[in-house]
Amino acid sequence: MQTTSWTNVAIFLAGGTIAAIHIGKVPTALAIIQLEFEMNLILAGLFFSIFSLIGVFLGVSAGSIFTKVASSKIIFSAFAILAICDVAGARTDDLFVLFLSRIFEGLCFVAIAVTFPTYITFVTNARDRPLALSIWSLFIPIGFAISLTTSSALLSDGNWRDMWTFCAILSCLYLVIAYIFIPKNTHKTLSNKNPLNIIRSVISDLNLLKLSMIFTFYAFQWITIIAWFPSFLVENFNLNLQNAAIFTSLAVIVNIPGNLLGGRLNQLNYKPKRILMFATLAMFVSTCGIFFSTFGPIFAVFSALSFSFFAGLVPSTLFANVPVFSPSKEHLGAANGLLFQGSAFGQLIGSPVVASFIFFGGGNWTYAGVPLLICASAQLYLSNKLARKT
Repeated sequence: MQTTSWTNVAIFLAGGTIAAIHIGKVPTALAIIQLEFEMNLILAGLFFSIFSLIGVFLGVSAGSIFTKVASSKIIFSAFAILAICDVAGARTDDLFVLFLSRIFEGLCFVAIAVTFPTYITFVTNARDRPLALSIWSLFIPIGFAISLTTSSALLSDGNWRDMWTFCAILSCLYLVIAYIFIPKNTHKTLSNKNPLNIIRSVISDLNLLKLSMIFTFYAFQWITIIAWFPSFLVENFNLNLQNAAIFTSLAVIVNIPGNLLGGRLNQLNYKPKRILMFATLAMFVSTCGIFFSTFGPIFAVFSALSFSFFAGLVPSTLFANVPVFSPSKEHLGAANGLLFQGSAFGQLIGSPVVASFIFFGGGNWTYAGVPLLICASAQLYLSNKLARKT
């Protein structure tokens, strides 16, 4: 039996986390950047959403192409470009250069997000693979948690450029670590199949489509609640922004043990349908506790922590089951790309849709729960329809 390289798994997780920090560096700094570059709301929204837009349009195709490239080449190309873009963004006074650097950062993030889980399958055995892929699913919550805590310190004097410099340093450090530990010209699919044929095969697989759609509804809910929770606490319960940010950070952090629990359940061969249905029901009930209860801020915070913890079971289960439902190893890159594409779409539409419901509800935050519960219901339905492949 193949021996699992947990060192490589840890290195891939670290790389994904650094890439996720590049997403999380923008939200807290956006107001300062918007003011400095005199962005209107449309440009600010586009600047915030670039990563998701790229993911929506390039997920599957990027996965089918990039996994044919050795992991070392993807790593060195992606993180070198990230470091260059960080430095360029930190030093520029030109809005076009800032946007261009952000676009290239988004391309690098997509390359990392769709290839690294595929590479993890190459360095793990069948017994450890569900846990390893579930550990990989931690890259977003860990990256967001680091971004939230670091940016609050680096942005204290109103200088957003320090956060970009910090990201450049992380990218350079990762290049050194990867150069030492990741063998060259390894971890790639050896296939002569036309990428278009692989893409057609993946997008016609009903179970892979269900996994991607489940990720869409999950991302819609989790990202939206994390994004809007500080404003919800401030406006509904008159909490100060600092305390609201602390509670939101806790909600991000508790997603991590939820992911690990999901990984363990998958390693113990619990049916993915049951894990997903249980997690979705818990998310549904917790969402009701956040937006429909009248028990005050403590109960709302508890409900948010409950939501995020049980939500962690979802991505870990989805990542763990991509290799199960993928037709072959040659299809893994495109299958992971499809999964990522679903997540990106959910992230892209979540906040605007919920904001629209709040607006048309006259500013009543109860209306925010309506689209979230619709998504949870759809997620429950798809989870129930997920087949078990042996």
